[in-house]
Amino acid sequence: MNQLPHKPRRWLLLGLVFAVGSIARASDDELTLKARHVVQRKCLINVAVPIEGTDSIAVGEEDQIRVWSCKDWSAKATLRTHTDAVMSLAAASDDLIFSGGLDGLLVAWNGRAERVVWFHRFAEPIMSISTDHKGEMIAVASGTKVYMMKSGNIVSTITFSDNVTSLVLTASSKLIVCVPVAVAGKYVKSEIRIIDHPDKSVDATVLKVDKLLTSLANCEESASIIIGSRDGYVGAVHVKTHEVWALKCHKDRVNRVSVMSGLPYVLSASDDKTAAILDMQKRRVIARISDHKDAVTSANYLPKSKEIVSTDVSGEIHVYDFEKALKK
Repeated sequence: MNQLPHKPRRWLLLGLVFAVGSIARASDDELTLKARHVVQRKCLINVAVPIEGTDSIAVGEEDQIRVWSCKDWSAKATLRTHTDAVMSLAAASDDLIFSGGLDGLLVAWNGRAERVVWFHRFAEPIMSISTDHKGEMIAVASGTKVYMMKSGNIVSTITFSDNVTSLVLTASSKLIVCVPVAVAGKYVKSEIRIIDHPDKSVDATVLKVDKLLTSLANCEESASIIIGSRDGYVGAVHVKTHEVWALKCHKDRVNRVSVMSGLPYVLSASDDKTAAILDMQKRRVIARISDHKDAVTSANYLPKSKEIVSTDVSGEIHVYDFEKALKK
């Protein structure tokens, strides 16, 4: 294991460009999506991610992972290895799915064969994982450390000043990490650290954001990092120019943000029992999901079927026909 000291290369203080006024909702042309199908699991769902190049989605159902076919909503595979809640998933393909849990266990498994490929146990809970498109490199956030791994082996370790809340590994293996910042003993701000070569160096560009961020997502097409905050804001940080903007989209914490591949839209899932679809170019909410009965834990777009799949803490999986809704 290579223990790398953290040396910030550049510090930039950024003020968010906030949209003033009430929550961005109820505009005349805002769509309200209604689920065309609901799967009732009746178990805690913390996370769900689509599997690249397939019509399937991996769902963290309490301490197990289930792969669902989005065509007929039949269960294709189930992994029962974790002993505590699954908090993060990353799926390079249905041959290689990664899961991280509160038990500190990172598991790489083959979804087709329903077998574990390799696993590694960390001393602290795993709160966020991310992988490149091929699944060759994986970043793991556990406590104050981020571990860079290849083929189940740790190649470098980066230590931060506080627990890492979220991270993203881009297609070019650039690492973006979010760390909370305390002011007068309370967490109210965040730092976003951009590390170009995390497996070799920890030199970082550090962006200070005047919000407590809860989730990150990578948008390769716009060279931006999508952000969600504890107080309901959703926005973006441009990786090259470092421009930051955010819009009040929810009444409560944003649990996860995700990019709608091939479209200029972003999805956000919130504790306010809604999910929002945000137009990144026009910077406004164009549609909202509001038929969940409990906190929404994830919302993802499936490019092949052009559907949105959202999950909540009560165990419901909702499916929406986004393309049909846009044509109305």
